[in-house]
Amino acid sequence: MSLRHWFALIGVITVVGMAKVAQQTALCLKGYALGRQARAFHELENTTQRLAANVTALASPSELAQVMTKRKLSFVAWSELPASGRATQLAQVNRRTNDTP
Repeated sequence: MSLRHWFALIGVITVVGMAKVAQQTALCLKGYALGRQARAFHELENTTQRLAANVTALASPSELAQVMTKRKLSFVAWSELPASGRATQLAQVNRRTNDTP
């Protein structure tokens, strides 16, 4: 092989090596970008779940009663519905069927 062939071979190997390094670097950067997106998505999902739990807690009757007592408001229409016999029987049957393994 002549010197010209050796230089051409070394040049080709160098170009192929540089292309491989560039490709691996691009893949690593894409992986980091996907990781950032996944982290942002999970943070957003967690924040949404926490806010939904806060809204549910704020809308609960006990929380509303606490707010009313803190503001010294009187209960205007407070009534408890009596449990009917049929609903109580169904609840007991459901509880028994769910307790048995």
